[in-house]
Amino acid sequence: MTEQSTSGDWWRSYQEIGEVSIVLVDLSENPKHELRAYDWLNAEEKSRADRFRVRGARRRFMLCRAALRANLCTRTQCNNSELHFIAGERGKPSAFIHAAPLPSQFNVSHSRRNGLIAFAAKSQLGIDIEHWDQQRNFLGIGKRVFSHQEQGLLKAMPTEQQKRLFLRLWTCKEALIKATGEGMARKTSSFSIPSQIIQGQRTAFFRFDDLSATEWKLVNIESDRFAAALAYSQ
Repeated sequence: MTEQSTSGDWWRSYQEIGEVSIVLVDLSENPKHELRAYDWLNAEEKSRADRFRVRGARRRFMLCRAALRANLCTRTQCNNSELHFIAGERGKPSAFIHAAPLPSQFNVSHSRRNGLIAFAAKSQLGIDIEHWDQQRNFLGIGKRVFSHQEQGLLKAMPTEQQKRLFLRLWTCKEALIKATGEGMARKTSSFSIPSQIIQGQRTAFFRFDDLSATEWKLVNIESDRFAAALAYSQ
């Protein structure tokens, strides 16, 4: 198994933001890519892939995990056979070469046809992606996941604009709680996204009330295809 990514693979460099590098992963159906991705996986990951009953979920797992492995190998000059992942207390994985932690932070998110993987040398980071082409009860879900202020903003929006605001807020919140390593242990309704992001600016700074020692840079990286956000520590 080669350790170098090649042209024609299912990922490419997407954005460089400060010290953070973001890779865009193509998750569309492609048997050739799926076979190559499966070869990148270790025995435990292959077993996990084989247990998926939904073909799309299996494909997304394989292509994202293989892209993560390939890019970590390239970034750190390690061998794929030496690389393994250990999930933390709240499920956020870290990469190791044998027993030594890899000197590279990363975070992964995927939605339908695309995945995003963020890499940084030191910063804690989180990334999230959601495709625009989906239908939900945005107001109903917003009551559970947004602050009172955000619920009011969503309710005041014209119906055709509610989806865009909902997904912008949601990806920002997901990126932040993933960056802290807490995941859904922190209620997303307990904090509000900075007004600059809501108003359409691309970047803002954020601090949690109980984690005020850490300042997070929040970046809206949405495109015409998807909503997406990156959060990383300063």
